[in-house]
Amino acid sequence: MRFHQRQIVVGVEIVFLCKKIERIMMKLKNLLNTEAKISRKEMNDVKIFADAGTPSDRKKWKVSKRAAKRKFGEATSEAKTRYAQKHYRESGGAFR
Repeated sequence: MRFHQRQIVVGVEIVFLCKKIERIMMKLKNLLNTEAKISRKEMNDVKIFADAGTPSDRKKWKVSKRAAKRKFGEATSEAKTRYAQKHYRESGGAFR
């Protein structure tokens, strides 16, 4: 293979790679522009934690708060509250 023939082959490969990169960039652009899709499980999780209200069973709520405190420590946080609500619902409690 002569030198100029080798340059042509490399040039074709570069063009091929540029086109491939361009297609990948278009796919990424389309993915970024689309709406986020939420699964049913995620929707149910959001529904559970959205404005829970007041717990109807105080004993179960106390136990759930203690479980969250054991898991997350003394500091107050949104995750700790969500965990307490989830634990409370799983143990059979309901909010008013």
